[in-house]
Amino acid sequence: MEKITESLKIHLPDYLKHDIQDQAMVEDRSVSDWARRVFELHLYGTVGRKGREGYGADRPNEGHT
Repeated sequence: MEKITESLKIHLPDYLKHDIQDQAMVEDRSVSDWARRVFELHLYGTVGRKGREGYGADRPNEGHT
């Protein structure tokens, strides 16, 4: 996994923050990890960014429903 060196502050309504926290807990992830995963899926799709090992490689069922 790449070293995480940057931060991003976003403003959310309360309901969205709580729903994100709930979903991260369901997936046994931190909120930051969950958000990074959502951003990567949105930007790069399920394959991940070309030229690096796929995010979540340490989670064998990643991307499977």
